[in-house]
Amino acid sequence: MKKKKTPKGWIKLSEFERLTGMTSRTVALAISKGKIPEKCTKRVGCGATSPIYIDPQAAAVCWYQNLNSNHHLSRTLRSNLSKYIRRFAPDIVGEGEKKNKQETQEKPSFEEALRREKTAKAKTAELELAERERSLISKTSVYNTLFDIGKQIRDALLSIPERVTDDIIASVENRTKVRNIIYDAIAMELEQLSEISKKYE
Repeated sequence: MKKKKTPKGWIKLSEFERLTGMTSRTVALAISKGKIPEKCTKRVGCGATSPIYIDPQAAAVCWYQNLNSNHHLSRTLRSNLSKYIRRFAPDIVGEGEKKNKQETQEKPSFEEALRREKTAKAKTAELELAERERSLISKTSVYNTLFDIGKQIRDALLSIPERVTDDIIASVENRTKVRNIIYDAIAMELEQLSEISKKYE
């Protein structure tokens, strides 16, 4: 009986395990589940114990591409395979990592989407509660209040000259009286403006 020859470039499973850093059980599972297709493996010999050879590069690429890049259990496998694949086909690994990154950014996992939704709802509820308890004020409300206060201060100060001009003219020769008139007018307006804060409590 003619002895089967080992295909050129193929290696024993044990050598493939060493190159990729995988255990024999992990490789066997990949073959049985079709992650490594049948075309990449071959038993050389007629006996049940005859060694199995594997096309290392084709097997590694197929396995790498058949792994779910979003599954956390696949990360270690993809990492080990990518280190080996970079030796002969770095573009494949580069494209795979780029695609995985894009998919991760564009389409978060269900668990991540659920977590984000819960976080957003919790923050919204917290803000609404704080606003109801008056420990949080909306930005628009603050701006409107400040604008209103500023307008009242402006109007109050601009009204002073009109009110005190006649008194100043009557007391123009008495510096102390002029000073007191202006001072009292300003003090009175400031006293009235101090009541504004109570309006917004």
